[in-house]
Amino acid sequence: MMLRLLLALSAFAGTALAGRAEPLKLGSITALAFGPKGVLFLGDATAGAVYAVETGDAVAAPAKDFTLAEVAQLLAKQLETTPDNVTVNDVKVNPASGKVYLAVTRGKGKDALPIVFACNGEAFTDVSIAKLKFTKFVLPNATDKTRSEAITSMAFVDGKLVVAGLSNEEFASTLRVIPFPFPEK
Repeated sequence: MMLRLLLALSAFAGTALAGRAEPLKLGSITALAFGPKGVLFLGDATAGAVYAVETGDAVAAPAKDFTLAEVAQLLAKQLETTPDNVTVNDVKVNPASGKVYLAVTRGKGKDALPIVFACNGEAFTDVSIAKLKFTKFVLPNATDKTRSEAITSMAFVDGKLVVAGLSNEEFASTLRVIPFPFPEK
């Protein structure tokens, strides 16, 4: 048992996020989850894919209390738009650092822009995900790419990413379990 755990950890440390040469471009961000060492999982329902992004955010910071009562107004001001053009799709806390991460969409329709923000209790910062190392897993039989329900929720449990959403199969609700690091095929 211990040997399997050590092998799994060494595989994660060496090959989890070898990275891609191209910048990460998302069509949407409908769900977030965190894995080991601050790895952020982004659910892109438009592409029918999940991305694992190496945030480098793995050091615990002192916790600061704050409320998200007026988050849309604060984000709208930072994005230079109005609150009705800001949608918060998901919120997760990075267990490695204690920072709060938000999956945000600026705008509506085809021109909507997916953005990830991190909050340390004092300010929101745009996480420049296009520059980070990532790996990708394309979901088999993902629902029609125009629907945002292809990925509705995600959680990382026991070395696997659990993804809930809809598919094109006969029984539309689907729960997928994906090993991490992602398999090549």
